[in-house]
Amino acid sequence: MFYREKKGYRSARIVPAQIKANIKYHSTMHDVYLYGMISPSTMVVLEEGFVYPRPNEYAEIKESLPSVGGEAVNSAIMLSKLGIKTKLDGIWLNKRHAGKVMSLLEPFGIDVSRITVKNEGGTEEMVITDRTSRTVFGNYARFHKGKKQWNDPNEEDIQKAKMVALDPYLRESSLQVAQLCVRNHK
Repeated sequence: MFYREKKGYRSARIVPAQIKANIKYHSTMHDVYLYGMISPSTMVVLEEGFVYPRPNEYAEIKESLPSVGGEAVNSAIMLSKLGIKTKLDGIWLNKRHAGKVMSLLEPFGIDVSRITVKNEGGTEEMVITDRTSRTVFGNYARFHKGKKQWNDPNEEDIQKAKMVALDPYLRESSLQVAQLCVRNHK
């Protein structure tokens, strides 16, 4: 899923305080608390006459688009398009990419107040797509081998939500979300 603005996206050189100051938040109640992956992404679309090349071959780029990957963030986008108030939590964003991600999410009215911006770490990906396939390049294996780079789940947000959506890839923290849902009848 990607969102393309006519004027492009804001510079990723915005400092974390500026990012959070420019975001409009929902009220304290939200319909869905989404916990999981938020990954800055670039989608490279190949020209129609080309397919993903074998080694030492060539393919022509039609366009390169800012995007965002991850089940939690894309679920938040889709639910927000349906008018459902969402709150997103999970992966820390690297300061290099935070402006891009926040700019892509801003038109959807997603509450991003729980997203943490750090100087290092985070995920990123590039997706190359042709007419019949997509190929993802990322740093997910390295991300999961390293130290924790995500927020602990927020019980108060879970309590205030009507529903919780969980991306299961954040180790014990994902299990903790499920346990908090059971404890809070979600």
